[in-house]
Amino acid sequence: MYKKSLAFAINRSSKKPIFEQLCEFIRGQACAGEFSEGMKLPSTRRLAEELGVARSTVISAYEQLTAEGYIKSRRGSGYILCSIGSIELISEKQKNSEQESLSKPCPPPQILPLTPGMPDMSLFPYRQWARTVARLSRTKPESMFIGSCSLGNVNLREAIAAHVREWRGIDASWQQVIITAGATDALNICFRTLARAGCSVGIEDPCYYPVLNAAESLGLKPVFLDIGKDGTELPSCNSSPSLVILTPSHQYPLGGAMSPKRRLEYIKWAETNSAWIIEDDYDSEFRYSGRPIPALAGFDSLRRTIYIGSFSKIFSNTLRLGYIVAPMNLVNSMKITMENYSLKAGLMPQCQQQLNFDPLFW
Repeated sequence: MYKKSLAFAINRSSKKPIFEQLCEFIRGQACAGEFSEGMKLPSTRRLAEELGVARSTVISAYEQLTAEGYIKSRRGSGYILCSIGSIELISEKQKNSEQESLSKPCPPPQILPLTPGMPDMSLFPYRQWARTVARLSRTKPESMFIGSCSLGNVNLREAIAAHVREWRGIDASWQQVIITAGATDALNICFRTLARAGCSVGIEDPCYYPVLNAAESLGLKPVFLDIGKDGTELPSCNSSPSLVILTPSHQYPLGGAMSPKRRLEYIKWAETNSAWIIEDDYDSEFRYSGRPIPALAGFDSLRRTIYIGSFSKIFSNTLRLGYIVAPMNLVNSMKITMENYSLKAGLMPQCQQQLNFDPLFW
């Protein structure tokens, strides 16, 4: 039961909005065990008066924390803290450097009515896009023909690193960003880098079918993970997959976000079992109100989590533009995977046999 005021002070000199400061404070206290499960938070009106802010500021903070699973509201009882668990967050992070990635757009898929994941391309700003391309052709025509490093255009990687830092809570450098031909290509690169035929891979049940198809096409053995009230259940002790694919921000197709407690449990599971988590940040960009729910990779500080994002639904599904944000110690391995895959994809079957390449892996 709540008995005293929150020991929270607004930093008026910070550029961070007040509701975000309040969110960070409550998250930090909950994860550190300072706030216990079931603790009642002060009412929005009372806390607004104590802080000297508008009540809407406190309401925004509480609604964001409710969406993230830290607190919940009960009619007539206000807001109470949910169970977070006692797993300690890992903050250590390694840094290094590298570069490169190249991709080819595929023909646009046939769009049927009510097809999920397909944006309404009639709303695309075609004229503005054409003017931008024309301006680039006039001012820097050589840039359209000179290739960049194989992990992708540096300017684009820097922009994506800034975007995920601001909107997804992932503190990564641009060297950790790899540009891919969409999220499916990113998933294939992760599979080829982290697993070999016969390895077990944890997949949500139900799941996004292209994920299952990609795993089975590479000879991986799916271990199906049920969806519970806190999100995807952890693998059982006897299944022990070497990696899992999760959609913690918006589970497809059931919806819902993974609770903070379950996220921390997955981070601990990956550390304990030397396993990897591939976070498919499906639909995280779509929000009715408030800021996006922080990514699982942000909780993990990119130690055992590989983050996959795409611009297919907010920009264009035919452009096939996606990206990976990887732990620094995996970037080189992924670069080698991409270079080998590109080489083997261009070889005739007899050359593959002569060089002893197994197409199943590539």
